[in-house]
Amino acid sequence: MLRTRVLSAAVGIPAVLVLLFLDGLPRLQNIPLLLLAGGIAALGAEEAAVLLRGRGCAPPKWLGASLGPLVPLVVYFKRPAYSDAVLLVLTLLIVFLVLMAFLALIADVVKRSWRALRDFGLVVVAAGYIGGMLAILLLLRYLDTGARVPWGMWPVLLIFLATWAMDAAAYLAGRKWGRHRLCPAISPGKTIEGAIFGLISSMIITTAVLMLAVHPHPSVLAAEGIGLALGVAGEAGDLVESLFKRRVGAKDSGDIIPGHGGILDRFDSMLLAAPTLYLILLAMRG
Repeated sequence: MLRTRVLSAAVGIPAVLVLLFLDGLPRLQNIPLLLLAGGIAALGAEEAAVLLRGRGCAPPKWLGASLGPLVPLVVYFKRPAYSDAVLLVLTLLIVFLVLMAFLALIADVVKRSWRALRDFGLVVVAAGYIGGMLAILLLLRYLDTGARVPWGMWPVLLIFLATWAMDAAAYLAGRKWGRHRLCPAISPGKTIEGAIFGLISSMIITTAVLMLAVHPHPSVLAAEGIGLALGVAGEAGDLVESLFKRRVGAKDSGDIIPGHGGILDRFDSMLLAAPTLYLILLAMRG
């Protein structure tokens, strides 16, 4: 399992970093980040819909994939400037996704009456949470952080690096030294020892990124505090997803990423870490 996790990370991490690098090219108008956030939201929301089906719900197939990317697509229009062609394409895409979801709801209501409304509502909530939290990556990208090129994307890069480091450290430390369960009622596999190492890793990565990217950079103590806040938020996001899986009786959200499980299993930590960093940066700007 560990070897499979490492191989998946060796493929997936460079792919994400390449997209973030490409997003730094002005001519691409932040489309790479939109594709990344929207793609994760679509796959994650569809995984949530599939898990809900296992709990007795029966939302239409691909409903989650249609609803998931809507919030990132709408938030993209907060970008300072974009071309008319991009505006037209994304507007048509939003209209298409909304229309598909609406038609799916009508067809489902005709077949199943009020139960279809309940199931549709559950998928909307799940897709809104996943897509809404991932859309904050775009808001982070649009912040004027005063960083020099190519470090303008540092807040988004920080979210990925901090949550990846936290997850990896928590997993490895928990396997080797984990003795005390963190929250056995929600996630029996998570340990206090693993959580502590995860927080430390988040603090180290956050401090390193802030020292490199931000000029003038905050104090080391402030950087460590931000890293601690991101680590706590990341672990909370992980527990939220674990609680959801436990309620629907699933071990993993899917199997799309070998060794890691589903999209939600891999990116659940950043769902709460992203808004946490966004609020911190807004507060720092005064």
